[in-house]
Amino acid sequence: MLTQLNIQNFVLVESLEISFDSGMTVLTGESGAGKSILLGALGLVLGARSTKRVIRAGAERCEISAEFSIEDNEIAQSYLAQLDLLDANAPQRCLVRRVVRGDGRSQAYINTSPVNLSVLAEFCSPLIEIHGQHQHQRLLDRRTQLAWLDDYGVNNTIRATVSNAYSLWRTAKAELETLQLNIQATTERSDLLQYQIGELKSLGLSEGEVEQLDASYKRLVQAKDIRLRISKIDESIRERLLPETGQWNRDLHEINDGHNALVTARELLNSSEIQLLEAQNELRVYSETLVIDEQGLADLEQRLTAIHDVSRKHRVKANELETRQKELEAELGAISVNQQRLNTLSQEVAEHEKIFQKHASILSSARRKHAVPFQRDVCGTLDTLNLPGVRLTLDFVDAESDAGLETVEYLVATNHPNPPGRLRDIASGGELARISLAIQVVAAQRSQLPCLILDEADIGVGGTTADVVGRMLQKLASHTQVVCVTHAPQVAALANAHMKVEKSKRQDTSIEMLSDAGRVDELARMLGGRKITDETKDFARTLLADAHK
Repeated sequence: MLTQLNIQNFVLVESLEISFDSGMTVLTGESGAGKSILLGALGLVLGARSTKRVIRAGAERCEISAEFSIEDNEIAQSYLAQLDLLDANAPQRCLVRRVVRGDGRSQAYINTSPVNLSVLAEFCSPLIEIHGQHQHQRLLDRRTQLAWLDDYGVNNTIRATVSNAYSLWRTAKAELETLQLNIQATTERSDLLQYQIGELKSLGLSEGEVEQLDASYKRLVQAKDIRLRISKIDESIRERLLPETGQWNRDLHEINDGHNALVTARELLNSSEIQLLEAQNELRVYSETLVIDEQGLADLEQRLTAIHDVSRKHRVKANELETRQKELEAELGAISVNQQRLNTLSQEVAEHEKIFQKHASILSSARRKHAVPFQRDVCGTLDTLNLPGVRLTLDFVDAESDAGLETVEYLVATNHPNPPGRLRDIASGGELARISLAIQVVAAQRSQLPCLILDEADIGVGGTTADVVGRMLQKLASHTQVVCVTHAPQVAALANAHMKVEKSKRQDTSIEMLSDAGRVDELARMLGGRKITDETKDFARTLLADAHK
């Protein structure tokens, strides 16, 4: 139950503190006084999106806090206990707070502890529900239709169990799919590495072989040319240099002179002839080592071509292939296909799916069991709202989600002979508003929702119908706290507490808890406009008297 709302610097509100009690509380006031602003502030503290525009002009930040009594709410207490957020001094109460700074960023708190906005919204969701002026538009959404049916006849625990089971199943399934993709990629990489290593091994490259092959290939390619050159040198030495050198030696020895220079010249020429003979002999020895092997050359070319083809494929130099093979073998050794994890995860997915299907089937049975009485109660409520011709039926559609095994479509027939159709196609705006109100009241009467906030849910109704709406809300308030913003005096008169919202000349919104006399004046204003007469006051007293009977 909502016990208190404190607002600081929110839009037109400078400072406002409101206390709430059980039963039915109404907020009234002239149009534009700020009634919906109060609900906007409450929505913000419950987790709605914030912007810096909500901060009152001239203020640096706004702050909204709401206090709830959770004395009889075991689910809320358990949730806080799990997150270690319970107030140790007062576990039966909970204070939620939202602060919005000038840059638009906000911070949420539960019992003074900062929390994520998702945690705040998840905690507050089962504590209070707000239905705004255009809430009936949500009735066109299938998830909303399903949620209201669940509010009517399904235990919150089984809904939470199904949602949690679905989440575990989908999370495990996503992890399994990711692991399968990784294993597939790993297997493909492993296959490639094994192929590449096999290719290098089949090449049978030995250490230093590339350098040796290159040297041998160059010698074989150059052998013909070298032997031709050596042959020419040998011929030149034999036919020209040696004969001339010999003739020079003979000529010098015929000179009869013992001069030292001549003697030295004779010795040098004689030595040159000897060295030419030795050089000729060495060249012949070298020439004999030069084998012209056409087949050997072809084999070398084939071997080198194979080596260079592989090196190009691996994008390394030929003399780096051995190193490349070692790198590939090291990478292959580091790859591990986690088949055991795959098997375990597959079992987890199957188990989570089994659990989800089990609980979702229970949820589905509960929904279908309560669908008929839900339809009956809604139609009965529509009769009291002067829509006797409208009939509601529920059409279930198979669809797995965190909400279970199906969605539901509300079908209506506004005239008895006509077949039922979808709400968006059949119902008018006014009919939607009343149908939405009827469903909300029927669902809330059976649900465990502690607090229901209605923002002009009675819009478009008046007279006897407004009185019926008020009595419906009054009955609902016997077990659910109801806070209703209304323009209907018939509804306001039936409330346990009456608050009046006003706007000052400074455009500040304020709120006042009305006394009995104040309620008479406010009801008179609602009945007769700005001018309050004795007649309107008498009528207001009559409304209040009838409400207390």
